[in-house]
Amino acid sequence: MDVLTIEEAAQELKVQPKTVREWLRTGRLEGIKAGRLWRIRREEWERFLAASTTPRKAPTSEGEAPGPMDEGWDGKRSGDITHA
Repeated sequence: MDVLTIEEAAQELKVQPKTVREWLRTGRLEGIKAGRLWRIRREEWERFLAASTTPRKAPTSEGEAPGPMDEGWDGKRSGDITHA
């Protein structure tokens, strides 16, 4: 399993590690917590990046569903399959 540290993820996006910690803490980014340390699966990181870099459509009168970088995002995309 290929994993990233918070520092590695932050370096890839040129953001502060505290930003990545906030994404993990709020659930915008999924990670694995091992004691006090976070690890991010490479597959989850790639999904997060793809969802974050998708070109946005012009807002409609009804509004748009929030993405990973938006306030209020619940970590799910429309069309995601949920497992019971």
